[in-house]
Amino acid sequence: MHFTGFTSQPFFKSGLIFVLVIIASILFRTVFFHAFSVNGNAMSPKIIPGDKILCWRLSKTIQGEKWNPTSSNIVVYRPPLLQQNKSILSIGRIAGWSGDTVDINLTGVFVNGKKLLTTMSPQAYATENTVFLDPREHFSPLSIPSPGDTISFEKLGIRAFEFSFNLLRQQSPEKDFQIKCIMLKDKVPLNPGKIDSILRIPFKKNERLKALNQLHWFELINIKRQLEKKFPGNLINFQREVFENGRKIPFFIVQRKCCFILGDNSHRSHDSRYFGYIDANYLISRPILIYWSKKPKTVLEINFKRLLKII
Repeated sequence: MHFTGFTSQPFFKSGLIFVLVIIASILFRTVFFHAFSVNGNAMSPKIIPGDKILCWRLSKTIQGEKWNPTSSNIVVYRPPLLQQNKSILSIGRIAGWSGDTVDINLTGVFVNGKKLLTTMSPQAYATENTVFLDPREHFSPLSIPSPGDTISFEKLGIRAFEFSFNLLRQQSPEKDFQIKCIMLKDKVPLNPGKIDSILRIPFKKNERLKALNQLHWFELINIKRQLEKKFPGNLINFQREVFENGRKIPFFIVQRKCCFILGDNSHRSHDSRYFGYIDANYLISRPILIYWSKKPKTVLEINFKRLLKII
C-alpha cells in the first residue's frame, strides 16, 4: 500500500537537524562556556551574591603557557584548599603572575612596586592594651615562582614555606607528603623529651590543603618559647624538612605558571593570602557578563540594573 504525498525524508532531516543543534548546544556550553553562580562577597561591589555569570572556559594550553593575564583580570578558579571537591569554584582578581613581586601593606597592594587599582584595607583587631593587624593583610614582598624555578625549602621563611609547600601539593596531588620540624639548640638537634622537639604533619594524597600557620606555626612558636625558658642563653631555632612518599626532598622545581589571586572585598575574601600561589591548572574561566541577577535575600525579585552587565 502506498500513500501519495507522504515521505519520511523531511522528517528525517528535521530530526537530524534538531539532534545536531542539541549536541552543538551541549558542546558549546561544556567546552567553551559555563555558568557561575555567585554566593559570596569576595568581589563586592563589582560582583555580588545573586549574580549569575556567563564565563569563557580556559583551555589547558591557555592556562599553562600562552595566556598571560594582567593584574586587571578577574577569573573563576578552583580553590586549592578544597581540592577534594572539584565542583566548588571561587572568583577573584589576579594580582600577580609568575615573575611578579606582590607586596601587601598598610597603603594597599603593590605589584613590582606599582600600586594596583584594587587596594586592601587591612582589618585592625583591638585588644585591651593594643591594636594589631590581621597578618594575612600585611606581609613583606613575595616573589611569585616561574616555571623551571628551583625552590629550596631550607631557605624559606614561614609564609613563603607555606605558600611553596601548597604549590608543590597542587602540582602533585596524587602523592603523600609530610612536614617534619626539628628544634635546634645552637644548631644541634634536640632529642625529644618532656618537651617534644620534633613535629610531624602528614598530608595524604588529594587531601585538602591545610593553612599551616593557623595552627602549626603557632604550636612551633610556643614550643620554641618553652625551650628558650628551659635553655636560657642558647640559640633556639627550628629546621623544616619535607618528605614525598616517605623520601626527603630538600627542593622542588616549579612545573607550571602560577598566580596570586585576591578579592576586591578583602574582609570577605578567602584568597591567596590564605593558601598562597595558585597553579595555572586551577584557573577555570574568565567571566564575560552577568546574564541574570536577583536581589539578595529574595526568591524571584530580579535585579534589572545588573542584567547583561559586562565584567
